[in-house]
Amino acid sequence: MKAEKKKVVVIQPFGSTAQHSELGIYDKSMRSFNHVFANKLVEKLSKDYLVINMNAPLLISCGTQCSTGAFPNWDNIASLQPDPDLRTWAAIIQEADYFIGCDSCGQHIARSVCTDASVVVAGTHEVNISYPEKFHIIKKKDAKYYPNPMRVSMMNSTLADKLNQNRATFTEEEMDSAIKEIIKRIENGKRVTESITVDVEQKKENKGFSK
Repeated sequence: MKAEKKKVVVIQPFGSTAQHSELGIYDKSMRSFNHVFANKLVEKLSKDYLVINMNAPLLISCGTQCSTGAFPNWDNIASLQPDPDLRTWAAIIQEADYFIGCDSCGQHIARSVCTDASVVVAGTHEVNISYPEKFHIIKKKDAKYYPNPMRVSMMNSTLADKLNQNRATFTEEEMDSAIKEIIKRIENGKRVTESITVDVEQKKENKGFSK
């Protein structure tokens, strides 16, 4: 990390259900980034920004495999230890220039402190779990969403996860396009996503917990 990296980006590509596997980090619920996408994101952003990783415990438990094998670029970003509590993360995200995450707590913190964000959705739907009127939503185009009635339908919940696997697998072109849009937004070249129409009121929004 170099001193000239002036902008700070917090990332949380993996949710609580993500685990290590022989192929890398895998989330059976499809709530997390595909690990190939996460790797590419870190490789691109770490060149120009100070990147803070909310998934440090997951990567550290991976051991040398993450630094020398499946996740070679993650040594170039900040992984805080011991893992900060949620109040500390809220302060970090509030002061950051941008947040990038998945269907997990970080995006909700970002919304509560008015930090701009990009969020990947696959195994869940942005209308239910995120803020499409405020955030840049990254999702697989034209991939059907299969609702997951977890804690209700037992085996059908697992089947829904399997059916949503396609939504979590992005092509090289799709990943590059998403990362390009993220960088534009970090540099304040924001635009509303094509699938969403929003009436924007021209007023200043205070960052923080008050008002």
